Amino acid sequence: MLKTIEVSLAERTTCPLSLMTPEIQRLLETTIDSFEKLEIVRCLWKRDTAPWSTERLGERVGTAADHIATSLDELTDAGIVRATVRGREYVASKGGAHDARIEQLLALYEEDPLAIMRVINEIAVQRIRSMAARTFADSFLMRRPKKPEGDDG
Repeated sequence: MLKTIEVSLAERTTCPLSLMTPEIQRLLETTIDSFEKLEIVRCLWKRDTAPWSTERLGERVGTAADHIATSLDELTDAGIVRATVRGREYVASKGGAHDARIEQLLALYEEDPLAIMRVINEIAVQRIRSMAARTFADSFLMRRPKKPEGDDG
């Protein structure tokens, strides 16, 4: 029984990931780099075309509206969503070069959300490892010792 579960889980996670193009992976690495952003994009791209308020998005994502402001700003800057004239409402920004990649990502997510969550999680872990390695390497940089105050020589 356990072997069957492992095999079926492996089959489920390799199928969608094998369909993930480098462009979709780059989108996850650079723009839709959190579960929060992915859920915002899902709400605005897969639902009706009516604008969503930040409060409604916050409820859907499971956080306060003011906590998703940064994610909404970043997605707006990337051209994936746009604010309406009312300001605190958002819609999908369709009609751009990123449309096909987002649609593919959302289709993969519909097929196997766990696999996409794993990819986002792995990207986050790699980002943290890179930051830690950079910090560690920076600690070995040779720096000139600070002169004591009042020492002119």
